[in-house]
Amino acid sequence: MYLALYRKWRPKLFKDVISQTHITTTLKNEVEFQKVAHAYLFTGPKGTGKTSCARIFSKALNCSNNVGGEPCCSCEICKGIEKGIILDVLELDGASNNSVNDIKALKDEVHFVPSYCRFKIYIIDEVHMLSISAFNALLKVMEEPPSHIIFILATTEAHKVPSTITSRCQRFDFRRITASDIEKRLLEISVKENMSLTDEAAKKLALIADGSMRDAVSFLDECFAVNSNIDLNLVNQIFGFVDEGQILSLFESVLKADYFEALQIIETLHNSGKDLHSFCLDFIEFCREILLCVVCRSRVFNVFSEQLFNRIQSFASKFSLNLIMEILNAGFNCCESLKTTLNKKLKFELFILSLCAKFEQQNQNRPIEQPQFSNRIEKETELAATTNAESTDISNSKPDSVEPYNTNRINLKNNDSFNSAESGVAISNPANYQKKTETKLEFFKNWPEILDSLKFENKSAMLSGFLVGSKAYISGDKLYIDFKNPIVSKKVMEKSAEIAQMIKQRTGKQFRIFVKKVEAKKPNKEADAANLAGFLKVAQDLEIETVDG
Repeated sequence: MYLALYRKWRPKLFKDVISQTHITTTLKNEVEFQKVAHAYLFTGPKGTGKTSCARIFSKALNCSNNVGGEPCCSCEICKGIEKGIILDVLELDGASNNSVNDIKALKDEVHFVPSYCRFKIYIIDEVHMLSISAFNALLKVMEEPPSHIIFILATTEAHKVPSTITSRCQRFDFRRITASDIEKRLLEISVKENMSLTDEAAKKLALIADGSMRDAVSFLDECFAVNSNIDLNLVNQIFGFVDEGQILSLFESVLKADYFEALQIIETLHNSGKDLHSFCLDFIEFCREILLCVVCRSRVFNVFSEQLFNRIQSFASKFSLNLIMEILNAGFNCCESLKTTLNKKLKFELFILSLCAKFEQQNQNRPIEQPQFSNRIEKETELAATTNAESTDISNSKPDSVEPYNTNRINLKNNDSFNSAESGVAISNPANYQKKTETKLEFFKNWPEILDSLKFENKSAMLSGFLVGSKAYISGDKLYIDFKNPIVSKKVMEKSAEIAQMIKQRTGKQFRIFVKKVEAKKPNKEADAANLAGFLKVAQDLEIETVDG
């Protein structure tokens, strides 16, 4: 019968356990110097060697030929424990033996001395699955156990184990195994199993194993079942991953703001059955490498091939730190949404198209919308002034020229009236006011960010609603808020201190707030009468009965 590779290559000695020397050294010393505790708690991620260390420790404690704390693996006791035929070493599954009756049965057995070994050892795997009553029963056994009893508890969720149990154990925390150690181990196994495994394929398997040696070996076994010659293409084909060339092509189409090409690549991936969530993670990893190049100016992690990394370095010069961080945050939000959305393809397309739009604006030397990638911003917020960066006056007249917003100036017209948030009075003659201040205003580029912050403050949500569609301009230490809605203008002026405080928190600058005074349109009785007459005529033609009043 075929034996799975992860079982065949399970560590049999402490020295075979990878990346856990801080634990294996301690356990070997305890065996060698006979300073053994009565209870141990092994905790850590899956596939890091908890159960393997428990079995090796059981052999070392009962082996009469151990050297330096290592079992000999050749005596009858060692062989019997490996085969599971010695009843003095019992492995219990906490998931299926989690009732109080199971622990009571164990409590009755512990008083019997071991029949064959020196110690009677109970290995309880996934101990966090025990019920509360079962934990209480186990606690009574662990408080004062017989000298020949040793408990080894293993769990992936140590926080679910009661502190009363933990305090009676020696706790060992197993670490995630590094990708380089997993890669090295996979190459060793491939040589001994007479299979051909390329370095790129081993690296990919190590990355997707995410710190679990058991998962990595299982993935290798799955590839081996298809072909003994395992390369990166085979790994991508079996697990549905996308090759580096497709990631590069999509990223280049985003840089060029080529919407059609980007959508074509996504369509090809979707039709070929690729997992878009997995591809999104790879795309994020690609952007992460660019981030590391921007920050460190050198290669930090060996994730992609040398050829692709050279392209990544060429991309890094085109990115600022803020820009690549925004893209990464947007990618993480997209990945999170892909887990639950019904239409993964559409969600991923929207993410890529938003990136294309961002780079299209950058390529045209136009200002980029600051909150472009924030999931929290609703589309009702008016960002046309920021996106288009048009030079316009505060009454929305067309500009003579178009400039970036950092040099954009807006004329303050004589028919514009502003209410001072400080004094509460209207500046009815801006021409006189201009003599004391600058006659040109700059568009306030942080205004969309301030709107976003106000929107998600519990006490400022209503204020954010008032500010929808507003624009802001600055001149020195003065900030002018432009409105089209006369109803909320007064409300906003009453909340000016709150707006100024939020701006100070976000930008570190203190502004005096002025709100544009908007006169409500006076009712036109003649126009209303004409509209009513027209309505009555239509109703009469359609033979609809109308009632006066």
